Formats: sequence, structure tokens, C-alpha cells
Amino acid sequence: MYKFTKTFYARAGASFGYKVPSIFSTASEEEGINTIQPLANNIKVEKSIGRNLDFNYRTIIGNETSISFNQSFFVTQISKPLV
Repeated sequence: MYKFTKTFYARAGASFGYKVPSIFSTASEEEGINTIQPLANNIKVEKSIGRNLDFNYRTIIGNETSISFNQSFFVTQISKPLV
């Protein structure tokens, strides 16, 4: 987080994530365990990289009222998505 002034600041962030392949899902539970097939050996772990940036402005109006504005941007990149 970087504060430009008392009322205006920006934040940036990044994250990494993954999802391990699994035969269990909401759909497989609804279908029943007897219809589940094993996963293929060539299935890879799903990986993701996320980035975010937001700008915030907050000020006081009068004695007890404040107003704030926020603009956020998000980007996520997924490699080897699980379908």
C-alpha cells in the first residue's frame, strides 16, 4: 500500500494458486460414486497467478459523514486448467 496523501492511496498485490486434480466434485456426488472413472495419468496440477491493483479516495464531509471511492483491477492467468 502506498499513501499519496491522507485521502488518496493505492494498493497492489499478487498471488499464486493451484488445484490438485480430484475425481470428487459436486457433479460426481450427484451422479453417485459407482459412475466415477479414474483420472488419466497425464493430468497436471492447475496453476494460477493473480494480480490486483486498486485506487482509493476517502474524505470527510461535514462533522460525521465520509465518502469513499474505489476502483479495482484484477487479472488472473491460469495454466493447465482443469475442466
